[in-house]
Amino acid sequence: MTMTVDELHRSSELEKTKQMLSALNDWQIQAVQAFIKDFVTNPAEKSPFRPLTEKELIERIDRGIAQGKRGEYQDAEEFEAELMKEFGLK
Repeated sequence: MTMTVDELHRSSELEKTKQMLSALNDWQIQAVQAFIKDFVTNPAEKSPFRPLTEKELIERIDRGIAQGKRGEYQDAEEFEAELMKEFGLK
């Protein structure tokens, strides 16, 4: 079942996740499951993100605020719509 963007906005995160996963083939689902299993069992080792220091975190927040003030951002709903279109979730 394909959901419209309006339906996705009203749906829960669980429903959105289920809809996105339903678009994957078996190989892609297995890859997601393997990543999640590794991440849950070894979160520090498997995380694609390195831990940030307090200084780094504050710098990123400050940079984000400055970008927002300069108008360098994308509306979250537009971004979500682009992702839904890209993954065939209309």
